[in-house]
Amino acid sequence: MRTSKKYIVWILVLVAVGLVGGLWIDAKGFWLNIFSDLVQIFIGLLIGLWILDRYNDDRQRKKWETVRHFTYVAIATHLFYILDQMVIDFADIIPNILSLQFRTHEHQPNQQTLDSIVALYNSLVQYQEKQETDLSSRVVEYYVNIKDDLNYIGDHLTPRVLEFSQNQKLIDDLIMFDDARSHLFDAVLAEQKISIGGIFPTLIVFVAKVHVLCEALGSTWNQ
Repeated sequence: MRTSKKYIVWILVLVAVGLVGGLWIDAKGFWLNIFSDLVQIFIGLLIGLWILDRYNDDRQRKKWETVRHFTYVAIATHLFYILDQMVIDFADIIPNILSLQFRTHEHQPNQQTLDSIVALYNSLVQYQEKQETDLSSRVVEYYVNIKDDLNYIGDHLTPRVLEFSQNQKLIDDLIMFDDARSHLFDAVLAEQKISIGGIFPTLIVFVAKVHVLCEALGSTWNQ
């Protein structure tokens, strides 16, 4: 340890002697050389950082290409399970034909998928406007049925997209979907504890966010 300290001291002494000697021999030329060396080092660092950044971007892009399709398919599949379960749990106010469409569609959300979600949304809105029987208890039951799908999207698939994807639109829509899921969870939790009713509109907002996410997912399927 003492030997290392001695070496450091001698290096500092030599550096100091070099600086003094350079200034004494040719101060102007010395500072020009120092400035030139600093510029070269700075340019070298910039080029190195640029190359490293490009390398990391390319590496991340290749990783995303590997998992992108499986991630998109998984998100779409869980969303379709969520929608199909909604048709089942609210069969008295939602057309049964929608359940068949959510079960038989391909993995990629298409225009038929989006139209079906709009029809589902409109059915819920129409029921809400009629102000008929409060369905808060059924919203709670529905949430319990889809909780695993929601958790898988939020805990596994969304972090994967955030880590690898550079598609900001899809990322934003996933965050908005997760926010709607969080509000639905809070409403369900409050209903379970207090049972005051009135949480059905939260479900309607949730469906709207599902539609937005499916639209974003379908438009970026091959990106």
